[in-house]
Amino acid sequence: MFQNGPLTIKLTSSASFFVKNENAISKQCSSLKGMEKNLISYTEAGGMHMKKIICLWLCLFVLCACAKSGSFEDGNMDMEKVIAEINEQIADGHWKMGLLQDEALSLQEVEKQYHMDMTQIKDCRVQQALIPAQLSEVALFLAKPQADTMLKKAIQEHKEDLKQRYAGILMDGNTLIDSALQGRIGQYYYFVLGEDAKKVVHYMQEIK
Repeated sequence: MFQNGPLTIKLTSSASFFVKNENAISKQCSSLKGMEKNLISYTEAGGMHMKKIICLWLCLFVLCACAKSGSFEDGNMDMEKVIAEINEQIADGHWKMGLLQDEALSLQEVEKQYHMDMTQIKDCRVQQALIPAQLSEVALFLAKPQADTMLKKAIQEHKEDLKQRYAGILMDGNTLIDSALQGRIGQYYYFVLGEDAKKVVHYMQEIK
C-alpha cells in the first residue's frame, strides 16, 4: 500500500494536470470560436458595405446616363430638352430673346413655313417666339450634310417671308433677321433667330 500510495498520488496529480489543461484548452477553443464569429460578422458586414457601395455607383451611373441629353455628333440629341434649357436661359433674363413657345411646329407647318423638302429630314424641332413680333426662333434639323444646300435655300426663303410679314411693323426687323445664325453641329443643322443668337449657338456647340 505504501509503495502504491505515491503511485496513486502521482496518478491523481497527473489526472488533475490533464483536467486543468483540458479546461484551459476548452476556454481557448471557446475564445477562438468567439473570434471566428466576430470575424465572420465583420466579413459579412464588410460584404454588405461593399454591396452598398457598388449599388450606389450603379445608381449614379444610371442617373448620369438619364441626365445626358444625347449628342449632336451621334445624332441622338434630345432636341426638346436642349431647346427647353435655352428657353430657361431666356426666361431668366440671361439671354436677350423672345420667350419661345413650349410646343414645336408640326412637320406640316415646318414644311409650309420653310418651303422645305421634308424627305431629306430625318427629324426636326422648330420653336418660335410666344409673341411672334419678337422675332425669336430656334430650329434643329437632323439631316445628312448632303441636305445642307436644300436647308440653306429653305431657311433663306423663310427669312424673306419673315421680312415681308413684318415690313413696316418692326423698325429693325430686317437687321435682326439678317443677323440670324445657321450652320451645322454634328449631324444637325441649326437656325437661330434672336438678339443673343450667338450665345445660343455657343451653348449648343459646348454640349455637342
